[in-house]
Amino acid sequence: MSASEGGMPRQLVPRWRTWRTTAGLGESVGSTRGGRVLRVMDDERALSQFEARPNAGRAAELLTMALLYQYHDKKINAIASDFLNYQRPLLRDVAAAAIADPGRQGRPAETMEDRDSRGMIALLKVVLARDPRNALRWADLAREYTVLAQPTKATEAIRIGLQLAPENRFLLRSTAALYVHIGDTEAALRILETAPMLKYDPWVLAPYVAISDLADHKSHYHRVAVRLLQDRNIGPRDLAELAAALGTSELNAGGGRRGRQLLRQSVEDPTENSLAQVEWMSARLHVRLIGDMASGVPLDFEARARRAAYEGLWEGAVSFSSQWLLDQPFSMPAACFGSYCASMSEDWGSTVHLANVGLRSNPGDPILLNNRAVALVELGKIRDAVKDLSDCRRAQTRLRDRAVLIATEGLLFFRIGMIEEGRRRYDKVITFFEDRHEVDIAARAALMLAREEILANTIEAGSSVKRADALTRSNPPADVQTLRKRIGSLSREAGTAAVIAPKSVEPYLEPLLDIPVMS
Repeated sequence: MSASEGGMPRQLVPRWRTWRTTAGLGESVGSTRGGRVLRVMDDERALSQFEARPNAGRAAELLTMALLYQYHDKKINAIASDFLNYQRPLLRDVAAAAIADPGRQGRPAETMEDRDSRGMIALLKVVLARDPRNALRWADLAREYTVLAQPTKATEAIRIGLQLAPENRFLLRSTAALYVHIGDTEAALRILETAPMLKYDPWVLAPYVAISDLADHKSHYHRVAVRLLQDRNIGPRDLAELAAALGTSELNAGGGRRGRQLLRQSVEDPTENSLAQVEWMSARLHVRLIGDMASGVPLDFEARARRAAYEGLWEGAVSFSSQWLLDQPFSMPAACFGSYCASMSEDWGSTVHLANVGLRSNPGDPILLNNRAVALVELGKIRDAVKDLSDCRRAQTRLRDRAVLIATEGLLFFRIGMIEEGRRRYDKVITFFEDRHEVDIAARAALMLAREEILANTIEAGSSVKRADALTRSNPPADVQTLRKRIGSLSREAGTAAVIAPKSVEPYLEPLLDIPVMS
């Protein structure tokens, strides 16, 4: 059984994009200590410096910037041509790259295969070798290390950047995002608490409120947040993420009416992050908090993916999730949600692909391994699925996630003809979610059991369908509706499940033969 979420519930953790993209969205305004403004257009600065005094060093910096940040025109092309035969190989290679593929390194990748974090790291190192006090590029470097699942290098790079610009909004938000990504919410909160602008900048206070909620800490700045939200001198877009973070915190604490009001306030002039929060909360509450989504919100891929999934439009959800993952290539939630939507669409190739992308930045994540295992079973790659599920057994998982993994093991055992083993696992999972009053997930598990009973043409098929129907509430979520419709069309496929002889995978099954305790 695939899963749509893993790890912590959603909150307004800052998006982590490159400095250039963040600046383009208008989310990065801030200064460093003493009012010194950070360099924000270093590609244009590099061009003016080269024109004032042309030399090889300045050419190297300029052409590297052109590759990194898509600053390319006839002038850049002419400069690159002049250095194609230069004696130093590094400059020669950069010049050739600028001519052969102008701007490619600076544009967002169109597919995950286009994305070259190692190439970006090499270019950023060139920039930082010439300008080691460029705090913004240290943050960009940390982001690329995060994509490659190198947290030690990422934290070292972001630490240097933050030391150079300890009061810069972009650096503070990027640092908080990194520490949440690696599971260190305490470190994220410590960094934000030291920022003087925490008391007056809603872009810094929003992640503090959000991460305090994730860490189950009482926020010491609740009154400050309320005061800022009432300040008419601050525009609604600058308050959007703070309103969404505080609204989510209020809902989590039982303040339903006030929480809904704040979430609706957050979409008056939303960021894509506040819009995504409202869509996530709508699905969680089983009620639409807003009508039509706001149009023209840049990079609103997650919000649109969640809206499409809520409406059962699985192919659209997969497409938007893929774009979300391109925008946040290290994001486990993006890969998890996308692979789940692909499984609901029965697009097993995309399920594997999206899980693989997520596992690059989050190696060993049990939910991503689980979602990939579901697809591998459906594709008949049983040995690979057994390996993923065995790896899941060794990972530290929440009790709820462990139940999902056991359901996937149930699918595996049905497909290798060990019907009773599969049924035992599904029964255990259904009972677990019933006892927790999570009826929609219990219904999903029951429907998946019914599907396997029908495909295996067992005598339990009829009773399993009745059990699933009894668990399905009158207005179920889209995934339950989708599964129920498929059950209705399965009778003509009874007995058609491709069964792989247990003996062919027996040597690999031993780690999965006992059912984990779920208590």
